Formats: sequence, C-alpha cells, structure tokens
Amino acid sequence: MSGGRWEYCGSRIQISLETIALDPKVEERFPKLSTVLLELGEALYQIEHALDWDLSADSAITDDREFESNFAIKRLQKADESLEKS
Repeated sequence: MSGGRWEYCGSRIQISLETIALDPKVEERFPKLSTVLLELGEALYQIEHALDWDLSADSAITDDREFESNFAIKRLQKADESLEKS
C-alpha cells in the first residue's frame, strides 16, 4: 500500500502552522513564536511522513524506540531550541 494513511495530514499541519507563523501580525508581535511554529511545522511533517510510510509498508522503521528518541524527539527539541535562542 502506498502512503496516505491519514490523508497526508502532515502537509496540512505544516501549511497551517506556516500560515500562522508567517502572518505579519504574528511575526511582528510574536517573532519567537513565529520561528518555533515554522520549526514545529517541519518537524511534525517529517514525523507524520515517516510514520505514514512505515505503517503503509512503503518503508520501515526498524527500531521504534530509536525512531522516537533519535528522530521524532530530536526534531521537536530543535523547535524548542529555536525558542531558547530567540
């Protein structure tokens, strides 16, 4: 079976967060939050994509705990680090 387990919602999540983050008022008033939302959108898209491909048998996550620790969690931590740096 080919992808689309959740109707490609990762792209919609990313686009929605980008829409919020790139709103001129958000960028002006909440620049740190804008940066984090962009990072988070990318992270969530990548996580959803990897899960979708694994569960649809297009590719395989060979170690679930490794995926959580070294892929998913690290991507979310990057978004958190963006907030701390801003």
